[in-house]
Amino acid sequence: MSVSSGDSPIIGDTAEADRGSLSGGQERRHRRPFSNVVLHAPQVLRALVRTDEIWLVVLSAFVGVFAGIAVWLMTEATQRIHEVLFNIGHAQRLSAMVELDKWRTVLIPTVGGLVLGVLTFGIGLIYRRRAVDPIEANALFGGRMSMNGSLIVVLQTIVSNGVGASIGLEAGYTQIGASLASRWGHAFRLRRNDLRVLVGCGAAAAIAGAFNAPLTGAFYAFELVIGTYSLGTFAPVAVASIVSVGVVHALGGGVWRHARRGAGTGFNPRRFAAAPRHPRHRSAWRSGRPGRRRWGSARWGSARPAAA
Repeated sequence: MSVSSGDSPIIGDTAEADRGSLSGGQERRHRRPFSNVVLHAPQVLRALVRTDEIWLVVLSAFVGVFAGIAVWLMTEATQRIHEVLFNIGHAQRLSAMVELDKWRTVLIPTVGGLVLGVLTFGIGLIYRRRAVDPIEANALFGGRMSMNGSLIVVLQTIVSNGVGASIGLEAGYTQIGASLASRWGHAFRLRRNDLRVLVGCGAAAAIAGAFNAPLTGAFYAFELVIGTYSLGTFAPVAVASIVSVGVVHALGGGVWRHARRGAGTGFNPRRFAAAPRHPRHRSAWRSGRPGRRRWGSARWGSARPAAA
């Protein structure tokens, strides 16, 4: 694969590289930051993607893989921070805990908020460009997004959620998913409309993988990121969402994994599954243990023995 510099207006790639003269009379070309370098796909693959729409669906499947891995990494990182800072179990969710240590509940969000403020201030001194979200990128910049800005948003989201702030991880999910899709589409030099669709695929895959909801992720992309419904955009977005959900499943689950187990909430899935479905038998079932045979119960279809 050949290496060439990107042309994103978000990260300052529109200007031509300045040429500086050395003392010996030789001229050298100033190198751009490493984050601006894009690995371009071979010309044959780029030609296939630009000529046949089926290859855009194939690209969206790879976007689903990348987004699913990113979602799983963010979820696991945040969960590990919760386990260390709030002393919860591996199968417990911080938002589902009924009781926590009172000192941890007060000190960790307070100190964590100060750390996040200092971190944001320090990053602002070094990186002065504002991050662009997927909606704004599609509306104003043709799907071009900055990877550096997206990684900063992901870092801020993980730190904020890790110290117990009420802000969720959804912004980080969609930011990294759409940014990876934008960089992937830029490597294949997609047309403006195709790049916008691929950015929508990244956002849809992130939401779908995070919440085990491919349909919700697809509608999120159609309504907010892409901004339109069409048959041409349905297949890539649907494929990216489904692949992302499969990847997260294969890696061990997402934010819904612990909630499904009912950890820390007092909810017993097995008892709920054993409950009778007919309303006449629910009151009798609640008074006893689940799975216990009852004489004369219509649930078991047995008759009460006759008196001797």
